[in-house]
Amino acid sequence: MVAGSELVRITADKLKSLYPKVLERAGGAMRRLALIFALLCLLAPGRADASPPKTLFDYVLSSWAVAKAVPSRELKYRQGQLLGYPTDLVDVIYARRGKPRSIFLVYEKQGDGDETPFEVGKPFLAPFGLLPQYKYWRDNLPNVPHQQVLGGKRYVFEGDDIERVAAVVRKFTATFTLTGKKRLAAAAEVVAEALDSPVEVVAEDAARYLATKPANLALLGEEGRKRVASYLTSDRDGELVASLAEAVGRAHVESLKPALEEVAAGHTLKAASALVALELMGHPRSTEHLIERLDDPSEAVRSYAARILGTRAAADEKARDAALRVVVGDDSVSVRSAAATGLGLSGYKGAINALGRALERGDDVAHPAALALAKFREPKAWRLLEDAVLEGRGEAPAAAVVALGQAADACGECARFLREQRKEHPQKAIRDLIEIVLAVDRRD
Repeated sequence: MVAGSELVRITADKLKSLYPKVLERAGGAMRRLALIFALLCLLAPGRADASPPKTLFDYVLSSWAVAKAVPSRELKYRQGQLLGYPTDLVDVIYARRGKPRSIFLVYEKQGDGDETPFEVGKPFLAPFGLLPQYKYWRDNLPNVPHQQVLGGKRYVFEGDDIERVAAVVRKFTATFTLTGKKRLAAAAEVVAEALDSPVEVVAEDAARYLATKPANLALLGEEGRKRVASYLTSDRDGELVASLAEAVGRAHVESLKPALEEVAAGHTLKAASALVALELMGHPRSTEHLIERLDDPSEAVRSYAARILGTRAAADEKARDAALRVVVGDDSVSVRSAAATGLGLSGYKGAINALGRALERGDDVAHPAALALAKFREPKAWRLLEDAVLEGRGEAPAAAVVALGQAADACGECARFLREQRKEHPQKAIRDLIEIVLAVDRRD
């Protein structure tokens, strides 16, 4: 997996909304194949609909108010699954209009074991949002505006965290009086300062906010950039800090290059993302360096090196030899998948046989290998995909079906082959998957 890439989660409900007729009659095997295909569809350019998770700062921006609140009593509706709380706002940190003093807070339980994140008589701080008046019209709630905690339990702060979070919110909302780039720059500085917050949720959300808004990173002043550098070079690792490192590269913040170089020398997930960032900034690693990194302890770093070496296959013999060796011989599925993806992007037709062997293995590498073969628009590659549909093992038939669907624009024979196999293939799961491919690509 390429470090820093976004993960797309697909639920059964989402899939049902896309392919209701197929899934109504599909068994377990078909559901698994359809989920694989839906994932590929949603990750494909132009079809992805995933959006980054919201942060405290996003909720403050959209909130009706952010306040320290104290629920006065609990009212039960719908057999206790819907709760209402007349609530006093004892300290309003920010309000869209005026200075509200009380609200009717609504909390809907998600199950019998679900407990409310706040207690009667106990103060907490949260961002509040106004609910549509009709949302609970059947439940006989009081005829007053109804509010909810934006973002759910994660954004209910108690005890010492109340003042810590309130201080951050005050600084952030103070930037609302500014306009244009001045406001964005001032807000980015506040968020960068929040990277050091002792409240874990706030620090995480600060990193996520900056990672998903690279343009704001470019607006940071010297102090803000120092804070980001300190965050990146700390002992932290994981998807969040890796995403922030990659965002620095997307923003082309050259003053943070020394921090990225320091991180890139490591053996962690964020090291792989720092390598990505440096490449985005126009500082790619040499082929020799990437070949050395194929032996890195970090699978993420090895995967990055394998993908980039693969992309250089058409023009660089050393990179080509390394990528071809990796795609068929590495022990890691992630590293082999990355090499397959890179080779597919390279346009080097000499990789077709190696990608065919990777497809034949039938493990999870079959999916990137099949998609890489589809990119070549070569009859030899299409035949390998057709053979995998007919005789492949493991993941290979499903992977080949999806790839042939993507190749069908350039390969009329591929579309005809899929229509034939929809009727003739011995596995019902594959026949049903072909039906989905043809329907989604409007070839049926």
